[in-house]
Amino acid sequence: MEVCEKVEGRTLPNFLLIFSVRIFQVWIAVFATLVLVSLTSAFVYRRIREASDFKRMSYKYFWRYLADMFRQNPDEKYLLRGSNAHISILLPLLATLWIICIGLVMNAFQSLLVSKLTVKKSQPYVDTMADILKTDKTIPIVPVEIGIQDVLEGSGIRIYEEVWNKVKKNIWPGKYVFLDKTITAVQDGKYCIMHGHLILRNRLKDYFKKHSFCRLHISEHFFFPFPLLLAMNRRNPEIIFDRFNLGLTRLLGADISGRTFKAAAEVSNFCTSYSESQLKSLGIRNIYGVLLMWAAGLSISTLVLLCEIINKKYYS
Repeated sequence: MEVCEKVEGRTLPNFLLIFSVRIFQVWIAVFATLVLVSLTSAFVYRRIREASDFKRMSYKYFWRYLADMFRQNPDEKYLLRGSNAHISILLPLLATLWIICIGLVMNAFQSLLVSKLTVKKSQPYVDTMADILKTDKTIPIVPVEIGIQDVLEGSGIRIYEEVWNKVKKNIWPGKYVFLDKTITAVQDGKYCIMHGHLILRNRLKDYFKKHSFCRLHISEHFFFPFPLLLAMNRRNPEIIFDRFNLGLTRLLGADISGRTFKAAAEVSNFCTSYSESQLKSLGIRNIYGVLLMWAAGLSISTLVLLCEIINKKYYS
């Protein structure tokens, strides 16, 4: 016995989702980050320059600042240090940390910018008997012909009996359970159908052929070995009844009669196996990881730079 019901699109948490140019808060955060980095770098650069030197070049400060950043002179080594200057062991560490942090940030933002779509991982409203008890939005319906009350009611299994108390108000004739409008309501999340796996697939085949579209979920959690109680009349001896139903259940479970159900299973896969691609906006909360990496890199680099300044004063 299984549950067939509509799949609800729920997006699972993701550390880095796609970047959406339509969310202006993201651009504000990126711009603010760039401004903060520039101001911090300029402030530190100003502090390490001599006051008189700074006054002489104040009119072209930023040009000189950029020139120093991108200088490549064979006579100087290790971040613009002169060849005869003392080389601190912290300087290669600073360069290494800077390269690693910049690489991490670039790769993270690249993955955000390149990806334009995200696949929504769909999860069903109801997938187990416990889910039936948890939700009131999706109503379980059962065909009266399968006699599910004989198994759930008075079974001695607590969850079975609780499900029966909820299901017994929604036992319908089978011809109404599998009407097109009922299956459409299942797609909308109003109902879920409790029935046998093969029977559900066979019904979905007919529905798909008629409408060329359906989105449903057939649970793989078997909570009751479907005995096909409608197969025989209760007036037959109980031993014959049990043996017949057991044999028929095993026959269908092993899919020996594959000629009948193979086509149904193949067609119904179009109803139950699908993915939904949709533009997903990226908010500030989704780039906390990138901001955290940037903040960590900037903090460590600033700390190393302070150590360099102290070290330089000590040796000078």
